[in-house]
Amino acid sequence: MGEICPDNRFELIEKYKKRLIEGTNIESNPEEMKVLDEIMFRCWQMGWLDHLEEKEKWTSITVKHPEDCSKVLCLTDKGMTYKAFFIIHGEDYEFCPEDERVKDSEIFDGKIIAWKLL
Repeated sequence: MGEICPDNRFELIEKYKKRLIEGTNIESNPEEMKVLDEIMFRCWQMGWLDHLEEKEKWTSITVKHPEDCSKVLCLTDKGMTYKAFFIIHGEDYEFCPEDERVKDSEIFDGKIIAWKLL
């Protein structure tokens, strides 16, 4: 019997395959493309592509905080993104810029509204 796959299987495989082959000439080699398709299908079967999708989603800071000392990408209410570390201080928290030589007020343009793991 054939395997029943959710509709997003092909979308996920194509999305990440496209990223992998960007800037290469692998598409001109059918044998290599066949191997890549098999690898991508196995990655999907093992749940790795779903895991990548989860990492790409923004999480609202009002819904959930990252774990202490997590390296994250922050999104501000002005649409800017910054790399930072999430630090918990008791019941309070802060996002510390990845480059410690830069002060928060100098790097973050706007209020941080969401984050995702790097």
